[in-house]
Amino acid sequence: MKAGIVSLYGYFNYGNRLQSYAAQQVLRGLGFDTEVIYIQPYKKRIRELLIDLYFSKYAQLILQSSVELKNKYKRQKNFELFNNQFIHTKGYASIKAISDADYFVLGSDQVWNPKRYDNIKKELFLLTFTEDRKKVCFSPSFGVSKLPDEWKTYFKKHLETIPMLSVRETAGRDIIKELTGREAEVLIDPTLMIDADEWSKVIKKPSEVDVKNEYVLNYFIGGEPQKAKCKNEYLSREYRLEVYNMFDTQATGLFTSGPSEFLYLIKNAKIIQTDSFHACIFAFLFGRPFLLYAREGVDTDMLSRLETLFSMFDLERKFVDKEMPNDDFECNYENGYKRLEEERKKVYAFLRSSMGI
Repeated sequence: MKAGIVSLYGYFNYGNRLQSYAAQQVLRGLGFDTEVIYIQPYKKRIRELLIDLYFSKYAQLILQSSVELKNKYKRQKNFELFNNQFIHTKGYASIKAISDADYFVLGSDQVWNPKRYDNIKKELFLLTFTEDRKKVCFSPSFGVSKLPDEWKTYFKKHLETIPMLSVRETAGRDIIKELTGREAEVLIDPTLMIDADEWSKVIKKPSEVDVKNEYVLNYFIGGEPQKAKCKNEYLSREYRLEVYNMFDTQATGLFTSGPSEFLYLIKNAKIIQTDSFHACIFAFLFGRPFLLYAREGVDTDMLSRLETLFSMFDLERKFVDKEMPNDDFECNYENGYKRLEEERKKVYAFLRSSMGI
């Protein structure tokens, strides 16, 4: 049997690539051949080939003139390397060109966030191109706590065609209930379906990062908050920890890390400081201390997925803004791991029921 996986796609976000890999592995474990689908119109592909040619032709000039440009290019290539090595991906020029499959599995990630939609994505991410019986949800997310009014009719129409509905956050369950009157099951992100030992099989040590000394891993998608800066100064001063900032474009080896190197840096950090949903997940899975900060410049809608994750796995104390008692280096997640086993069983039961296996 064959399953096509439909999710966000790109060479820029660790969580995106790692959750696609995880969804693939889960479905393969259920006996499916898989491919991760993406739409790449010919014009866009030609543009990317020209960019590759440009960088290849002028590589030495770039090395001499701009560390930042070199690092951005190298980062993309490390993402491509991970994708080519670990994820069976297939690009199509249009939605109509997508090969048939027994099922099309939607998720995870914010595939139902209309802020990300264009004319292609609004069709792709609601599976309008296939028969209703082939539509499967694997923890898709809206990424918002309330759907804009102008999208409600469109979502209602297409959500009603999906036989069984699941979501990643409780806010998503509430949206579906309001739109359709149906109950959607809240399921964990695919990355949580794979244990630390299995993730360790795709880990790669960064070749240009000194990991001999203990370090704080700083990973802030929305920029480093002042509270985190103060905490880093304290950790560096009191515990003599290096501070590794993964979004420092000048930091070759950190910024250029692909998904495999990202996992290594999480697994081996003394502590992780972050505003990232997936960084929290991997800190939890690898049993590493971490501190979560609200992402700067982002409204409260983005917090729904974090609140669902933290309440489910008894991690609220790690959310700095909640100001709960917490030892920075404490990482006793035993209560969370017990709950995780239950949640994994729920996912398998849901997928088996959705796919008739």
